Amino acid sequence: MTYYKLLDKLNHNEVVKVESQLEDYRYYFGEEKWNPTTIMAEYFWPDSNKCDKYMEISEAEALALIDEQRDKYNRLLELAIDVATKAYKGRADEYGNLYIEHSKSIADSLTSTEYKIVAYLYGVCENTSIGLEELDRLGFTYRIVNSVRILTQIDILTYEQYLNRLRYDYAARAVKIADLKYITDTIRMFGAAKNDDADLRKYEKSIAFLESSEIMKPDFKIDGN
Repeated sequence: MTYYKLLDKLNHNEVVKVESQLEDYRYYFGEEKWNPTTIMAEYFWPDSNKCDKYMEISEAEALALIDEQRDKYNRLLELAIDVATKAYKGRADEYGNLYIEHSKSIADSLTSTEYKIVAYLYGVCENTSIGLEELDRLGFTYRIVNSVRILTQIDILTYEQYLNRLRYDYAARAVKIADLKYITDTIRMFGAAKNDDADLRKYEKSIAFLESSEIMKPDFKIDGN
């Protein structure tokens, strides 16, 4: 059994447990368990930009670092809730649902503490004046801010390109799936009078795409038909 601390910017201070050449595990806060991963391949591969950006640590050091990271993520979750609550200030969507309740519902459906943080923050950057730079200034990790960046839609991407980008970030993908499931449930309850059948079909197709591992074809399109 070997423990590594990752040193690159994206996964800084994350602990990986390696049990054999083909078995490595990442610790997920909130779930409070080790989950299988293949992440160390990036750090062992000579041509990777992450090559050698890790250090071996003892089990005691690994467990201490995990405790430290857990405390940090719990603090950041409290901060994310506070940021979102103040930013939304009672704002509601077209169905009358408060934005903060929307974020809370998404976060509550996720088990990872990091994913919950991203769930509270990404709508803030899309719907308020708070930007990514402010999240960075407040002390959110680079990986959290990067997931929020990936989730934030930008005009230069088509909707299909946007969805495809999400699939390469674990947190962004999980949060968007939860978001779309919340939206489709809302449409089923309240959308009939608004003729939202096309939107419902679009979001259902989006969920299926995000949950699949299929490579996006050049002519791939998601619409409400």
